[in-house]
Amino acid sequence: MNSQIQYRLSGRLLMPFCLLICLLTTFISGYAQEQPPKPIEVKIKSVNTLQGLNFGIIAPSSNVGFVTIPASFPGPRVWSNVILLAGGTYSPALFEVLAIPGTLITIELPTSVFLNNLPSGTLKITDLVSSTGSPFITTSDITSVYIGGKLNVNTISFQPPGNYGGSVEVKFTQIQQ
Repeated sequence: MNSQIQYRLSGRLLMPFCLLICLLTTFISGYAQEQPPKPIEVKIKSVNTLQGLNFGIIAPSSNVGFVTIPASFPGPRVWSNVILLAGGTYSPALFEVLAIPGTLITIELPTSVFLNNLPSGTLKITDLVSSTGSPFITTSDITSVYIGGKLNVNTISFQPPGNYGGSVEVKFTQIQQ
């Protein structure tokens, strides 16, 4: 009976001692290393199209040709086997991305796009490229993104004259960090 009393007495002292040690280690470790910051939710606020992709006024020749607009502005237009007509302006497409600096964004561009002229003409745009690359990280509230590409032109016997139009779908997606 005497041994049970000693056990109860040491058990009563052991429990508060363990509790004191646990509290001290928690308190000390809390000051030893700062907790990581809570993640900040960053989102693309908006994407505005400021100008469309424009290859200028061109005419096909007797050979298959192309016109390439770079993904920078101003940038040199490159062409082969097409006739560039006076008065035609050209430009890459320009998008304005509004996002918090540090936002990681990917750009999805189609592999090809067809432009149509009723009733029968078709032109193909390939090699679409962005000025920022993909993915990219925003460094300011507003990021200008230029999109260029290559317009493939058939021979004059297969390419009727006229205005060709269409749309290029460019998808901007925020990557969660």
